[in-house]
Amino acid sequence: MDWKQRGITAVIIVVVAIVSVSVYPPLLDNPRLAFLKPLTTTTTTTSPAASHVAGATVIVLGGGLAGLSATIEAAQNPDVKKVILIEKQPALGGNSAKASSGMNAVNTPAQQQAHSQDTLEAFVKDTVASGKGLSDLALVDTLTSQSSDAVAFVLREGGVALSVLSQCGGHTHPRTHRAPANAGRPTNVGFDIVSALIKRIENMPADAPGYGKIEVVKSARVTQLTIASDADGSKRVTGIVYEKTTSAADPKQQSQQPQQQTAVVSLLADSVGLTTGGYARAPDLLEEHVPHLAKLPTTNGPFAQGEGVKLAQQAGAQVIHMEHVQVHPTGIVDPKDITNPTKFLAPEALRALGGVLINGEGKRFVNELGWRDHVTKHIFDNCSRLTVQESKTPDGDNKEHVAGGPVTAYLLLNQAIADQFPQLKFYMAKGFVKTYSNLDQTAQAINVDSAQLRATLEQYNAYADSGSDIFGKTLFPTKFDTDNATTAVHVVMITPSIHYTMGGVAIDSQARVQAAPPTATTSTTTTTTSTTTTTSTTTTTTTPATTAIFKGLYAAGEVTGGVHGANRLAGNSLLECVVFGRIAGRNAA
Repeated sequence: MDWKQRGITAVIIVVVAIVSVSVYPPLLDNPRLAFLKPLTTTTTTTSPAASHVAGATVIVLGGGLAGLSATIEAAQNPDVKKVILIEKQPALGGNSAKASSGMNAVNTPAQQQAHSQDTLEAFVKDTVASGKGLSDLALVDTLTSQSSDAVAFVLREGGVALSVLSQCGGHTHPRTHRAPANAGRPTNVGFDIVSALIKRIENMPADAPGYGKIEVVKSARVTQLTIASDADGSKRVTGIVYEKTTSAADPKQQSQQPQQQTAVVSLLADSVGLTTGGYARAPDLLEEHVPHLAKLPTTNGPFAQGEGVKLAQQAGAQVIHMEHVQVHPTGIVDPKDITNPTKFLAPEALRALGGVLINGEGKRFVNELGWRDHVTKHIFDNCSRLTVQESKTPDGDNKEHVAGGPVTAYLLLNQAIADQFPQLKFYMAKGFVKTYSNLDQTAQAINVDSAQLRATLEQYNAYADSGSDIFGKTLFPTKFDTDNATTAVHVVMITPSIHYTMGGVAIDSQARVQAAPPTATTSTTTTTTSTTTTTSTTTTTTTPATTAIFKGLYAAGEVTGGVHGANRLAGNSLLECVVFGRIAGRNAA
């Protein structure tokens, strides 16, 4: 395929630098070690600019679930000649691969088999209530009404059957879907889905729709959306600029040390799909919008830097709800690494199956199935910071004093929960879950009074028998055996952690990015008479009859705002990625 077909503006800047040896920096000041200092040379090459075939090229930025869904949909359009998926990491998957609780949907085969009483209206109501009324209703309608199609898409394109149901926090019915264990091997629903779709893209059979159209570029950092203005003043995306760094040995260098080559590449496109994820690991955006949360740990990978939001905003797109950042109540505290700022997530499914939260006094303090922000607030209000002096580390795995450790609660699981969630074996292997053979051992390990712990669980069982408790809980999937001789208890230390960013680029129900509204303009008028001079200042803002669309720019997934309002409902993230990723891919094509 030649340059013209690829739609690539071939202006490439190559930066060559010998990778420095990792040594202690002061040693480089020794004259005898001067040869270790990095050598840098820069060269610039140009090639003839490429022409562009209209209607041929779609670029998707970000290789998580939203990007994978968009890529597959765009490639199936017969009018599209090329789909370029660009990912800044060495591998595809993003945060989507870490999602563990499931994907929400209604009217699915799994619900039908379970004789579910769930309805589309109930799903909409739960989503809007969780979002505190700030969700865009048109987006919520699209999300929920296309949820069963999303489950079918995952099965059709990836072969992943989401047949296991659970009722997560904030839901009025079981509608969160995940895959069953594979031959007894625990699986992770997010990893299951993205792995299957990656395989679909990278190993597409020759007779499949879209075969030969998809190019995947990894380890490429997008630095700019290229924009043009039409005659009516509206903005239109025309392509992107990205940097890609590779390492190679230079035969001219006797040292044969690898060199870094950074190519700066411009691509032309008819449309761009923005699926770059959120900003939960972007210190600048967190400090700007939620400074009170900026120091909390996070469940996000280091790639969640919010570049997509920044690129879109710099290009003139509208962003909304940036002040709404979700703190998940159950980030896992690793007993061996208490202060690590990156936390694995204790899946929502563990509480959906009946997990119980207690504080350092051995008492419950919240409805475990409440909204995430509600549970988080009560953890902060009722639990204390973890220090070794308080003996809060099970088995004393961490012997050092941890001043100002995380605010910590304990998630208790019985064997029935463990049996229903085979993925727990993964967390056990990591050392995150401690298992004790009876209640006395459990109480001793977490330094709470044994009689108090037993009383708490006996009271919980009584609430389960009555159907409600003082915290408003009405769903009790399991009860705890309080016979000390036979009660095995699994314990996970948890702390609230930044998990998801509800804010981002504003889109409509067709995944079209909204242009930022015009800024106010100020005019000054001076009137002079024979005796006086009068100056008046008028500020006017031109408001279009309808929100302006940013032509050719689409977005889906956590990079967007408006779907979830102030608080995302558990299980709606994977769903959002599939629903709006597919819409973005279809419309971008």
